[in-house]
Amino acid sequence: MSRNSLILRRWRDILVYGVVAGFVWTLVAPWTGATVAPLIVRIMALGEWQTYALWAVSVAIVLWRLGRGRWRSFLNLRHPLAYPNLGVALGVAFITQLALAGEGWVLPSFLLLIAIIVCAMVSLVLDAVLTPKPAQKVTKKPLSTYQDIDDWVHDDDIADSEEILFGHDQVAVRIARRLRQDDAPTIAVVGEPGSGKSTIKECTEHFLRDASNIELVDISMWPFGSSEAAVAGILDATVAALRRHVGTLALTGASKEYVEAIERSSRSVGAWIRAINANAAPKDILKEIAHVAEAIDLRLILWIEDLERFASAGKEERLGPIRALLYLLDQCACISVVVADTSLQSSFDLEKIARFVERPPTPSEHEVARLLDVVRSHWRGSGIVDPVTKREPLEPHEYTIELLGLTDEVRTVQRAIVLLAQTPRAIKQGLRLAIDTWSDLPGEIDMDDVLVASVLRVSRPEVFAFLEENTEPCRNGFKKISDRVHSAKAEYETLLDSEPTKLKREAVDVMVRALFPTIASKYSGHDRTYIQKPQGVVVSRHVDYFRRYLAGAVDPEVTDQVVLEEIERWKTDRDPALIGRFADDSAAEQVSTFVGRFTRSELVDLVEDVTIARLEVTLRAANDIHDDGVVAVWQMCCELHPEPKRLTSQVEELLRRTIASDLVVAHSLDYFFRSNQGPGIAEDGADRFDVVIREAFTEAFLPSNTDAASRSLKGASPRALRYVVNRLEGSTAWPEFAAFLLQLAQHQPEVGLVSVCALITETNRGEDHGVDESGDFVSRTVHSSTFLEDRARELFEFDRLVGVLAVQELPDRVTDHESAMITAAIEFAQKQS
Repeated sequence: MSRNSLILRRWRDILVYGVVAGFVWTLVAPWTGATVAPLIVRIMALGEWQTYALWAVSVAIVLWRLGRGRWRSFLNLRHPLAYPNLGVALGVAFITQLALAGEGWVLPSFLLLIAIIVCAMVSLVLDAVLTPKPAQKVTKKPLSTYQDIDDWVHDDDIADSEEILFGHDQVAVRIARRLRQDDAPTIAVVGEPGSGKSTIKECTEHFLRDASNIELVDISMWPFGSSEAAVAGILDATVAALRRHVGTLALTGASKEYVEAIERSSRSVGAWIRAINANAAPKDILKEIAHVAEAIDLRLILWIEDLERFASAGKEERLGPIRALLYLLDQCACISVVVADTSLQSSFDLEKIARFVERPPTPSEHEVARLLDVVRSHWRGSGIVDPVTKREPLEPHEYTIELLGLTDEVRTVQRAIVLLAQTPRAIKQGLRLAIDTWSDLPGEIDMDDVLVASVLRVSRPEVFAFLEENTEPCRNGFKKISDRVHSAKAEYETLLDSEPTKLKREAVDVMVRALFPTIASKYSGHDRTYIQKPQGVVVSRHVDYFRRYLAGAVDPEVTDQVVLEEIERWKTDRDPALIGRFADDSAAEQVSTFVGRFTRSELVDLVEDVTIARLEVTLRAANDIHDDGVVAVWQMCCELHPEPKRLTSQVEELLRRTIASDLVVAHSLDYFFRSNQGPGIAEDGADRFDVVIREAFTEAFLPSNTDAASRSLKGASPRALRYVVNRLEGSTAWPEFAAFLLQLAQHQPEVGLVSVCALITETNRGEDHGVDESGDFVSRTVHSSTFLEDRARELFEFDRLVGVLAVQELPDRVTDHESAMITAAIEFAQKQS
């Protein structure tokens, strides 16, 4: 049916409605007047202004309720001549009633004609003013700045199609061009969730803005629980779109009537086939909707999303009504259908309905790499100290490539990200999570691991959950033999096997091993991974960085940026704040985690500064064996291996200075740096250390320098004393030093007596169980010592030793261990006397 025929039919219907209404009104007017007159009299009795106010409020409420959101169509200003509404019918009814009542109709008719002309003029003016502006060319934002990326990842909507990144606008241009055709075909947009189907829809709507007779109607299937509800929803959305242009009172209940017609025809198998038959009632109902749109020259584009909700396997019967409706809508010249779905392989058979199939473009590795580079560059330049001196492109370690036998298709993390996060939504969500995490932990975790972990968490949540539950097996590698490791390895292999393609399997493996390179069974250097990437999630030294990433928070007591800033200040002007951290075990371990920030030469200087600072310690735990600060800096040297000759010379010089000041520090230097597992000293370094120790003892203590001995020996453990004595025993200096120790025991027993007894006794530690005064069961450590007579005769002049010990008493402020040694020695000497 032509448009002119439809317009004439509408005017015919309006005139018929008006004449019939006028005739009926004439018949019922006497009865109505008798009924309404008393009510009008009561209203008029309220007073003139009260009456006007009551009428004004009543009319305003009715108009607001009926015309809200569609004033132009409600007042018949959009298409007054092409599709007059029932207001015109009321005018005709009024004139008819006057004519039948014999009161004349010339003036009312004239006024009605004037009203129609005014409405037409107003409609023309409004159409000129409100005509949609031509669609501008979509402006692509290259996201060249970090702020652009931050805005993009935190903005869920596309404003006027200004943020198109991956070529979705080109797909929208093709769809819009086809939808402008008179015989616009049904189009399918197929892509997995998050691939950009909604973006294409919004871009298409943008490109159709200049077409005043085209309106895109967005319909999602998720709100509907049944196919019948979905069918009704599609029709209600269609009628609502028409209602914004003209009055649609005649279409009220069309969706319900259509569903009832479908149900009547679905009482036997194959009902949906009959529903699309030319003589079927559902088609006639749709014709009425189509005729309205055709009369006002309006093209409706029904963009139907989320059809996969009703297209799952085993639910073929649910698709019949929807499939029939789409087929019928496609037959309407003024209605076009665009279907968005996740796959053509569903039981919906989209390829049988859609003439054209469009797929959202996949982000390229180049685009992803550019986004990652912008983010990483901004993070590095945001005022933080990056512990990684040189940031390389996001690539797996060389040993990972060798172990996996990776192909050229999956050699970089960027490529792995593209293979796993194949949709803009996944990339956007991954970047959003990474940016939010970094904003909470700036400089407190490795930035590359934040990016990789965030994308993996979004794209493969089941793999990330595996890492969270099996952190330690992944961190320590799968080479250990235990039930837990075996179970974790089997679960990981199952996760890899579940990937649909070999490329995606490799991509998952690359991402996981970029975070936990130690997972490689052939790699044994997992305890040194912190040197190259000290804040990686695989590291768990002074803090577990994977747990820090999961928590998204940092303990102010262990913030890394403060330590890294102190390292930089020490390197430039020898700021002592860093050296002070070696007084605490946990703080020293935190510094040693960032050993990669030092050069080998700087590490030798650090050994000197730490050792000198440790000599100033006045309070030390009783019987310390080693100095923790010296041990910590030695461990750092074990990682970087400074130049042997320079390190040996430095330790020699420090031994000379520490022998006379602190035997614990001297013992730590000698014991650890000459160790076979140490950082490596010169070939003759051990012999040189022995010579230095003998010379330093001779210079410091002989002849009898009790003050120096008191400072050096105080707090030294028996083990430290014996270690040094072994260096002196057999030398020409030992007899004199032995005599000096006996002299020191007489004059300063709290130092000398402890030192002498440590060399000639053997102490064992045990547990004593008992009950305290309150009746509670308690356990305490007890020490028992044995006097070593042969050792005493070997080291000292025995008679003088016995004479010195026999007259001594237990000094104040000694430990239980020292008390046991001294008591055993005194008791032996007193028995000998």
